Amino acid sequence: MNYTEVMERGDPRAMARLFSALLLACFVVGAPVLAQQPSFYQLLPDSAQAVVWIRNTEELANRWNQTLFQKLAADPAVRPFFDEQQESIQKKLMDAGWRLGVKPQDLAQHLKGQVALAWMEKAEARKPFALAFLADIENDPAATQQLLKDIDVAIAKNKATKKQLTHLNQQITQYILPKRPGQLLDENSFLAAFGGKLIVTDDIQLMNDLISKLSGQKVNGKSLAEDTEFVASRELLKVSDSANVEYFVRPLGIAKVIRDIGGKRSRNGADLLVVLKNQGFNSLKAVAGEVWIAEGETDLSHRGYVLADVPLPKAAAILDFPNKALTEVPKFVGKSATSYLATKWNSQEAFWKVESLVDELAGTPQTFQEVINGFKKDINGPQVDIRTEVLSLLTNDIVSVADNQEGPVGPSSRRNLIALKVTDGDKATKLVERVMKKEAKAQLKQYGQVEIWEFSNEIDEVNSEFSEFGADTEAEDEEETWLNQWAICVKDDWIMFSSHAEMLKEAIDQVSVNEGRLANEGDFVETKQAILQLFGEDPCAWKIARNQLAYRVQYELFRQGKLQDSESMLASILNKILDNNSELKGKQAPTINGHALPPYEQIAKFLRPSGFKVVATDKGWSFGGLLVAEAKHTNKASVRDVAPRDTELSGAYQIGNAQGVTSAESKR
Repeated sequence: MNYTEVMERGDPRAMARLFSALLLACFVVGAPVLAQQPSFYQLLPDSAQAVVWIRNTEELANRWNQTLFQKLAADPAVRPFFDEQQESIQKKLMDAGWRLGVKPQDLAQHLKGQVALAWMEKAEARKPFALAFLADIENDPAATQQLLKDIDVAIAKNKATKKQLTHLNQQITQYILPKRPGQLLDENSFLAAFGGKLIVTDDIQLMNDLISKLSGQKVNGKSLAEDTEFVASRELLKVSDSANVEYFVRPLGIAKVIRDIGGKRSRNGADLLVVLKNQGFNSLKAVAGEVWIAEGETDLSHRGYVLADVPLPKAAAILDFPNKALTEVPKFVGKSATSYLATKWNSQEAFWKVESLVDELAGTPQTFQEVINGFKKDINGPQVDIRTEVLSLLTNDIVSVADNQEGPVGPSSRRNLIALKVTDGDKATKLVERVMKKEAKAQLKQYGQVEIWEFSNEIDEVNSEFSEFGADTEAEDEEETWLNQWAICVKDDWIMFSSHAEMLKEAIDQVSVNEGRLANEGDFVETKQAILQLFGEDPCAWKIARNQLAYRVQYELFRQGKLQDSESMLASILNKILDNNSELKGKQAPTINGHALPPYEQIAKFLRPSGFKVVATDKGWSFGGLLVAEAKHTNKASVRDVAPRDTELSGAYQIGNAQGVTSAESKR
């Protein structure tokens, strides 16, 4: 049964298996293995940089059918979009390394128990990566032959050539796929199925090693289960042994693997991954996590642990987020907010750690200090001392708010506001005034008792006309700005920076109004209560997203084919970072067309509130998140019981109270 047949027949079990396979292959996130056989974690080598493991595909299918995800996927208004975008979705999977010749939907109906997908790093110049897919299948010769036949038919559509190999008397089928335009390496896929196990990989040595381990033979090198970072991150997470999905990731390692798969490099002088390693970011050793589907009052609940060498060295020390982030929502945040983030950052110390990172990226020593000195001494600059005048004012409390403009959706509809709490509002007002007076394109607008400085970088019509005739303009040589427009002000004890001046005005007005505040909105209150009770500890960061409101602008822009033109603050900054001298330079047309999607009102009902929380520890960070289930936040009952109700997992959510890795760990 292929993708289209699954959707047309509406078989919920087949659909759930298909979507679980897609989730797996897109990184989104079993029955016990056969007796005396190694676990999937023992099969995989310690060179694995990322692993996603599903405990039991049938259980996941049943749980999937209880979620709004499944209802959205099966909705007749959305189904044509998925049908139309199969090729684009497949390309996305290939970009993530799914180049095994087999599509996830070709395998979905055969999966019977646990599944694992892993990305490995290899010490080989031509192909420094490998991918492996492991799955439990029915331990029946006839069923195995049918599986192999289905796969052979699917791969034959790609005009692959086929060879038969063996290892330890086990048959291996090698498929050699035709090279795509610009492709240098052959695209090989090796497949074996025996003893209730399916192995698909793009590396013959890895295939041989996996067969050897399944056959009880010893293989050189350590397994992932023996890896110190794997073991330590899972011990700190206190793995519950009951999650539907588990994952393990080495951040810089998987970043390198994905880059190698894409075959791309930055066009500027500095290799970003090398720079990050040099600057201590390889001290972020690993991330381990667990995911539950349709558990308790959530469609999705999630917790994880970031293992790190604390204190972080060099520039990595900028990641200094003390616990005690503000839990009280400031008065200026209105009920129209679509998302709210609160965090605490040790700016007085962490800010200076960025010096070596800036210098290495620039390729010139003392670049950072020259910038800092320029702020202080340049007669044409603001003449501000960052240490004594800026950082000394900050309380280290930061909040970020997003909302959407009313009316028709356009590229500038999404609005963002970042606010920094200060110790002295009057000093902050004078400081902002000094800085903004040096900005030639900044204009002062008085709004009541508050000074709002607006900045616009729009090209004037005269210069634009001359440019069309090829006239030289200074603008051609000027450095591109981060944002085309923004505004800044100080209200009470907050410096507010926004993409839209109107958003600042609304925040100023909201301070003096008791009604209409985000803090009093029912969906926000109950999701916040659930999030803050995770772990039972004060957070260094927490966030609530009111998804029904939050995704309206992006969704409609996607339908219109204008998502890449979005002028939100985050989009503008990310575009600047990615576009500047990189392989991503220039706006690119979206690879997936959204014109077949229905109006937003038809899918909004499927979007529920979500949130996450992060707690700093002496070994890294623990974190957790949840997605509220259908209509639960409208009930009087609280969603605070976000953990499943069995004792073991409830303990796992209370990080300090859970037991360590259970004996069942050896079953994987």
